[in-house]
Amino acid sequence: MDKRPVSKYIEAALFVAMAFVLSQFTIFRLPVGGSVTLGSGVPICICALRLGPKIGMMAGLNFGILSFLAGGVAIGVYPFVCDYILAFISLGAFGFLKKIPLVSICLAYFLRFCFHVLSGVLFFSDGMLMSKAITFSFWYNFTFMLPELILGVFIFYKLIKSSKKVLLYA
Repeated sequence: MDKRPVSKYIEAALFVAMAFVLSQFTIFRLPVGGSVTLGSGVPICICALRLGPKIGMMAGLNFGILSFLAGGVAIGVYPFVCDYILAFISLGAFGFLKKIPLVSICLAYFLRFCFHVLSGVLFFSDGMLMSKAITFSFWYNFTFMLPELILGVFIFYKLIKSSKKVLLYA
């Protein structure tokens, strides 16, 4: 039995709060949604690393809902689920590959990217050919997710290099 049942959830809530605060520092924002922030996904990944994928995915879900409530745009049910629920839950998938954290953070951000692309395809496929919707959604989301990934990996690398024991205590 876990000796710290409540403290895990309190810690997860603090990681969600950190992610939300970092999300408010926007480097640039795209016109139809999506932005590069000051590494807002990193606290969710660290949460998953420290507390496991189940709590990490729950933290990602909470962060996604909080992000939507703080100014997100719902363009339909399926895009909402992809952009705010599944995309941020995928950051919690980081916890499945604890042994290789730098690869895992890339995978978590890649999964998030895939859900954002799927959201765009679901939204834009009504007004254009499916192949054009896929191409447009891929490149649109790539313009903010690649810098977000690079910044997130850089921040995470610096954190893990300087304080590996703190990040991996779980």
